[in-house]
Amino acid sequence: LVDGVKQNQSTQLRSALDERSRSGIVNLACRDPESVAQRLLKHGIVVSVRGGGLRISPHFYNSESEIDKLLAELKAL
Repeated sequence: LVDGVKQNQSTQLRSALDERSRSGIVNLACRDPESVAQRLLKHGIVVSVRGGGLRISPHFYNSESEIDKLLAELKAL
C-alpha cells in the first residue's frame, strides 16, 4: 500500500515510515478527502477521513487484490 501511494502523484503519504513510529494505519493527503472517501465507498472501499486526510487501515484479512483496487481508484483521482 505504501509503495503504491508513493507512486501516485495525486496523493501524498503522511504516515511515519520510521520503524519506531510506523503502524499498520496509513494516512495520506489528497484534495477533498471527504468526497474521495465517499467515492471509494461507492466502489466498496471503506476508509475514513482523519486529520484532513484519508485514513486507511489494512488488515490481515485484506487481500492484495483489494489493495490493488484501492490504489487503482486513488490513481483515477
